[in-house]
Amino acid sequence: MSGVLHQSNGIGLTLFQDSAGSMKGSANTGSMKGSLRSGANVDGDSIFFIVKWDSGSRGRYAGTRSQFDRRLTGNSSDLVHPENVATWSSTKQF
Repeated sequence: MSGVLHQSNGIGLTLFQDSAGSMKGSANTGSMKGSLRSGANVDGDSIFFIVKWDSGSRGRYAGTRSQFDRRLTGNSSDLVHPENVATWSSTKQF
């Protein structure tokens, strides 16, 4: 399963989940790249993961899957600069 997350500040993330439930992913701002750190967690309809950016920042992502349309929505914050926050959502069903 894979999907794209769109963030309110223009960042795009791509997530992949294999049949064993392991998650991998990448992020791109145009000028910076990031990747999902190991330990991404999906628990029922909740999702949590950290993106490590090539700038040294780390983004914390937490969200839920809607029972209505099965899309993901959530919030993110920069763990190095906590004043940087955004919302995000998926375009595909999970």
